[in-house]
Amino acid sequence: MNELEMRNFVRKIIEVMRSGASLTGTTIDDQVCEMALKAIDSDLIWSWVFMLIGRFTKDEPILVEAGDDVGAALQAAAINPMMILAIIQAIVALWKQFRPQS
Repeated sequence: MNELEMRNFVRKIIEVMRSGASLTGTTIDDQVCEMALKAIDSDLIWSWVFMLIGRFTKDEPILVEAGDDVGAALQAAAINPMMILAIIQAIVALWKQFRPQS
């Protein structure tokens, strides 16, 4: 799966999560989905997220550091990087569970 395919895949999963979140009476889940979609839609933040996905899929230690430009973009968009990490970990775990075994 290339970067664009992964971006579309993650976006679709988050949109499904957003649909489910809209059915609850709480707003925090809606806000988390919106934050994740902002991160996916930002080219700068997405490049950082894509590096993280690569690390998670290979079970490598997370040594990716957000540079000043990514850190500023995360802060400007009010995106919590730890929340993004948790969401990406959950998506990768789901993907690993359902991917075809080779």
